[in-house]
Amino acid sequence: MAKDNQQIATDDMQQTIYKELGYKSYPFPFTTPAYLEAYGTLVGLKPPTAKTARVLELGATYGGNIISQAVHNPEATFVGIELSQDQVEKGNKIISDAKLENVSLLQGDILNFDESLGNFDYIIAHGFYSWISDEMKDKLLDIISHHLADNGIAYVSYNTYPGWHTMEEVRQLMLFANRGYDELTHKEKVLRGKTVGSLVGAQILNYDNLKERNSILRCLAFRYAKG
Repeated sequence: MAKDNQQIATDDMQQTIYKELGYKSYPFPFTTPAYLEAYGTLVGLKPPTAKTARVLELGATYGGNIISQAVHNPEATFVGIELSQDQVEKGNKIISDAKLENVSLLQGDILNFDESLGNFDYIIAHGFYSWISDEMKDKLLDIISHHLADNGIAYVSYNTYPGWHTMEEVRQLMLFANRGYDELTHKEKVLRGKTVGSLVGAQILNYDNLKERNSILRCLAFRYAKG
């Protein structure tokens, strides 16, 4: 189905945001095939052998997670799907420079998942289930349902309350800091939000009776300010 003008504009904006802001991509130990195989075995499952597994990561950014896994599992195969073309290009450059042949990054929207990719022993979706649309959530679960191998394991992480309330406070503070500044670029909005977060954290330090109650918020505010 052809995209309408509004969808094309939305896609272009998403690509621009990723290109302007970038995204730090880290390895996540809990998502490694070896960890998932061990955990599955401990709870009574018979998961596929991690050393030779096919692994799919949805929302792979530039591959900071699966590239490191590919290095340590040369007999396994890793495929990452990422919406941002800029991120995919950066990741594939790293893969090429490292001369890795068992990992690849593909640019694409999971709503248009390529069915020809086949089945995977492990499917990873780390850190984005909480903020994607309901349509994408359904598609993610559909991909797992139809492309996870027998006895395979899917790892899907998401934010939950009450723990997420603290992080959400910082997010709401950054959004509040940018009210009325629609003319700013996404990068400028992030910088403004970090600056306000830093100022709030500094002010909290001036009140001895609030230090303990707001210690978590203060740490988060400074973390956002430092990037």
